[in-house]
Amino acid sequence: MCGGAGGAGLPRGGGVRSVDVYGRQALLGLRGDTLFLSEFDEGWRVVAAGCVAEPGDTPYHCVLKGA
Repeated sequence: MCGGAGGAGLPRGGGVRSVDVYGRQALLGLRGDTLFLSEFDEGWRVVAAGCVAEPGDTPYHCVLKGA
């Protein structure tokens, strides 16, 4: 959960469209958002939200980023 995010202009997530796991990192595609997750000792945590794919090989642009 994003304790101090207060919405931060994030879209509503909606239902799950896709999940891609790469070791200790994951990309979660929701109907209205894309999230990046990382696995920590305590479990899976959202490390970026409000992400939009950029054209070509450019990384995603995310509204909220953390570690």
